[in-house]
Amino acid sequence: MNAIKILALAISFSFGSMASAQDNTIAQSNEYTSITSVQLNHAEAGVNHIYRPTKTQKELSPLDSGKTTNLRTERASGIRLGIGAPPMLPFISYNEFISPAVNIEFGVGILGIFTGARYHFGGNKENRLWTPYIGGVLGYGLILADGIDCEDCVYDSKFSPFAYVPVGVEFISRGGFNMNAEVGFNAGLSPNTLKYVVPSLSIGYRW
Repeated sequence: MNAIKILALAISFSFGSMASAQDNTIAQSNEYTSITSVQLNHAEAGVNHIYRPTKTQKELSPLDSGKTTNLRTERASGIRLGIGAPPMLPFISYNEFISPAVNIEFGVGILGIFTGARYHFGGNKENRLWTPYIGGVLGYGLILADGIDCEDCVYDSKFSPFAYVPVGVEFISRGGFNMNAEVGFNAGLSPNTLKYVVPSLSIGYRW
């Protein structure tokens, strides 16, 4: 009889221990699940807060960012390659904005050299990509003459000093691309040279 009681107590103790261990296991599992859930939430929060540059944090154009800028100040120096007057044939020039509205230029062509200045209307205004201008240029090169040295010619050409007054428009991109389109009055400054209107077109780069 005593042996049966002892066996019963042992079985009861075993089941109690198993239940207690199971409860501990469930509690630990719930605690682990809770900790894991918190860690995942923190990780997700970290992912959601990963630094992602916004448009305002990237390098923006002056107009997008609201920043005022004057490209004739920031990109004061430039070169351009063109055709037309002066001096009729292809030319290359270096030019510099000595102020946002005043540009000076020195150039050389296949058949002439020249120097001059242009005044840009609205050049002092911020964020202005297009500016109309008027200028004055002096040079020496091959220009049209009246043909007196050629019996069969209506017009001739000769090397002569000349004055050139252009009216045009200039475009400057934020990347430095530069374009000029103009029409100018060209006049020879020596005898028998002609006065005439000639167009000019050029492209270049500013820095």
